[in-house]
Amino acid sequence: MFKRIKAVALVLAALAGASLVAGCAVNPVTSDYDSSADFTNYRSFNFVARQSADGEPYKSLLDKRLEAAITSEMQARGYKLVEAGAAADLAVDYHAHVEDKQKIVSSPEPVHWGRSWYDPWPAYNNNVRTVDYKQGTLIINLVDAASKQMVWQGTMQGTVKRSDLENPSAAVAAAVAKMFNEYPFRAGPGN
Repeated sequence: MFKRIKAVALVLAALAGASLVAGCAVNPVTSDYDSSADFTNYRSFNFVARQSADGEPYKSLLDKRLEAAITSEMQARGYKLVEAGAAADLAVDYHAHVEDKQKIVSSPEPVHWGRSWYDPWPAYNNNVRTVDYKQGTLIINLVDAASKQMVWQGTMQGTVKRSDLENPSAAVAAAVAKMFNEYPFRAGPGN
């Protein structure tokens, strides 16, 4: 009887572990584009101006890091950055924020019966705890400057690690590069 219960417990634990791994393997990047847009017409870009709460233009440290990473990715695809206020084919708009989140984690604990420890029973004597973490969201929009219509959007969401906070420039560059892996176009003809 105990062998059968133990076998059932092992199967349930294996299934739970497999579903957890499958859930973590999901790509945190999504992208979409306007299939009616002619991407061969786009050769240059600039950034949408950022404004502070009092309406004055400004750039935060995160803005500078994002613009440097986006510029690197766009130029690698043949696009030319034009000065602010100059005419460009694409306007780049981005939004980034980090939120404090909390999740509840439950894991089975071994149960002591008599003299020895038995394998944990998944539905019995669970250890429940909360885990605090930071979740980051990055959205990059490419807008046709002439028509004022969005032609591509990339979105990324994931857990922000301590190493990301300690080295934000590298973390931002890696996130933007991962997002632009989903961007299928290059500047001018030949797309």
